[in-house]
Amino acid sequence: LIAEARVALQKLEEQARSAEALKAAVAGKEIEKLAAALQRAGEAGLASSVLDHAQSKLDNLREAARAAKEQDEAASALEKAVGGTDLAELEGAIKKASGAGVAKKSIERAE
Repeated sequence: LIAEARVALQKLEEQARSAEALKAAVAGKEIEKLAAALQRAGEAGLASSVLDHAQSKLDNLREAARAAKEQDEAASALEKAVGGTDLAELEGAIKKASGAGVAKKSIERAE
């Protein structure tokens, strides 16, 4: 009985550590750290509602990173096209930049 209680206590302690790590990772903006904490929390057996919340935050961070990368790429393409002489390339870069949320000031300069 004592051995079972020790095992149960160790499991609860691991869940508590995992929950604290997950809480800290959810508050941050580091995708890798949150993904690792989420995996560890799942392995420790934390409640699915907690895991779902953390997964949602992870999905949002990944989407924000993807959108930021897309915006950076579109801004770079626009900057390159502005310096060039290919009108079709410039029009395509303006369209891509508009769709990616590049600053209006940059797009207006290109137009």
